[in-house]
Amino acid sequence: MRWLRSIGLTLGSIGVLGLALTHGPSAIAAQAGPRVAGHASIPSQPTAVAVSPDGARLYVTSAQASVLTALDAASLQVLWSVPIAGGADDVVVAPSGAVGYVASSGSRSVSVVDLRQGSVRSTVTVKAGADALAVTPDGSQVWVLSSGGEQNLSGGATSRNAGTLTVVSGRTLRPSRTMPAGTIPREVVISPSGARAYVLSWGSNEVWAYNARSFRVLDRIATRSWPNALAINPEGTRLLVAHSVPGAVPAQPVTTINTARRAVVGVFRLPMALEYLTVNRSRLSWPTLSLAAGEALVAATDEDGGELTIVNLRDQEVVSVTPLDGQCRSGAFVLAGLAVADDAQRAYVINECLGAEGILTAIDLAGSAVG
Repeated sequence: MRWLRSIGLTLGSIGVLGLALTHGPSAIAAQAGPRVAGHASIPSQPTAVAVSPDGARLYVTSAQASVLTALDAASLQVLWSVPIAGGADDVVVAPSGAVGYVASSGSRSVSVVDLRQGSVRSTVTVKAGADALAVTPDGSQVWVLSSGGEQNLSGGATSRNAGTLTVVSGRTLRPSRTMPAGTIPREVVISPSGARAYVLSWGSNEVWAYNARSFRVLDRIATRSWPNALAINPEGTRLLVAHSVPGAVPAQPVTTINTARRAVVGVFRLPMALEYLTVNRSRLSWPTLSLAAGEALVAATDEDGGELTIVNLRDQEVVSVTPLDGQCRSGAFVLAGLAVADDAQRAYVINECLGAEGILTAIDLAGSAVG
């Protein structure tokens, strides 16, 4: 489901790559930076985008069209589309690049897709439901998150239901463990070592920490209200929780969590609402910013078509702003997801155009501003 997705923030202690709606002074926008490399039409109501490990292909899920679509990352041409029963809400790619997993909340299942052939190999039923996914670095496990959602009660009241986390074996393709996951969880991330998993619980303002080997809940870390997206740094030592607090723009909080202590160690504010997070491990070099540790934060918002914004996390200042320039014919859109290639050469954003085909935008991160 679109509101569950957070495909993209890349985080780090030194700098941030970001998609934002609001931006700093016009002098910042004039600096050299990323550039839009192209647009492509994608099936209606896109929900998530993933990049293959080698960066050559893109995979987009579309809930209304109920398909997984593969595109060539260089040309943005559609290669194939495969139907997904019950809608397509999220996609992750196995480390081998040969297999993809697609979550379907409508059919309470995960489709296992042969990404070379463009065909569904098998379907795994997940009784609790399937809204968001993560795969371990070795590909041995797929973690399936069910949001629980809200239930309408009599008199117009609503009840927030408990979320569930199910672990599916990448070898047998059978569910092996089921765990609680807070109230209306939004997303799940796995540490780079594969030893820990973390779930962002929107309904209870928490991050749940799990031992990914014993499948034990280690802690429930309280955060500020309105947690909206979650990311982990390449070393697995820090988590960032982005918040979208109504009326708080232009000062949205981002919480930093020390994973060893499982405790909040700081809060900073950015002039944008962050929606999506993903990890970028490559070295980037900008005229006024060097990400020597290869850590960057990519943040997405959904106003005015969106913008790609570079933010120096050390000083928490915007470095550059690039409009996405993707226009929906209907004029109405919702930002649906973002992903960054492992080599940091490109970022990809998907927009849902209400009542029409969606738009995928490719952003070249290796332009004149990069090293």
